[in-house]
Amino acid sequence: MIKRFLDYIAIEKRYSPRTVKEYGDDLRAWCAYLGWDLEDFDPTQLDADDVKGWMMQICPMLLPTILFQIQNV
Repeated sequence: MIKRFLDYIAIEKRYSPRTVKEYGDDLRAWCAYLGWDLEDFDPTQLDADDVKGWMMQICPMLLPTILFQIQNV
């Protein structure tokens, strides 16, 4: 499913190669967090706790970037 999504945003939506790569990296990291294989990724099997847990894990990593961007506005 992930490959089909990445192909869709690359071909149909014409996202840049870098954007497609970043989406792919994020989805692979999310699958790793969930303990799923990439082939097993099924967004219909996610629940709110999966999303909240992932956000809590990545927020500390994003905070320096967010603060940097705020300071440079």
